[in-house]
Amino acid sequence: MKLIENRPTVSSELFEDEAVIVNLENGNYYSYSGSGIDIWKFLKEGIDRPALNKIFTEKYNFESTAAEEFDKMVDELLTEGLLIEQEGAATKPANVTFRHEAFVTPALNKFTDMQDLLLLDPIHDVDATGWPMQKEEDAEENQSKKNED
Repeated sequence: MKLIENRPTVSSELFEDEAVIVNLENGNYYSYSGSGIDIWKFLKEGIDRPALNKIFTEKYNFESTAAEEFDKMVDELLTEGLLIEQEGAATKPANVTFRHEAFVTPALNKFTDMQDLLLLDPIHDVDATGWPMQKEEDAEENQSKKNED
């Protein structure tokens, strides 16, 4: 089983110092920094967990505790719905340049502040001028949630 980006539900972009990952199903978006950028490069294309562990263990000489932490990081990506496990052969990793000489513990930061915008359907939820708008019942529900906070 390979791990791969949960397409088309998830979209991502790699930048110089982070990977930005958007879950279009729930409107959450994430910043994945540190060595998470390198991890995400492999996961985006699809790789099995043993191969991913081997690549990072060989590159950074992980001890057993670091390997366990690495597995927890991958599990977090699965739990958030950013990755899925898929049948089929994993992509053979090409030569990837790593961003850091030493392993930098990845930080997966979750943001929910743009859920309203990311969950809009720009094709169907439009006003008379063609601009996306929130359905009235969704707007009322979101306003009541904000008032509770």
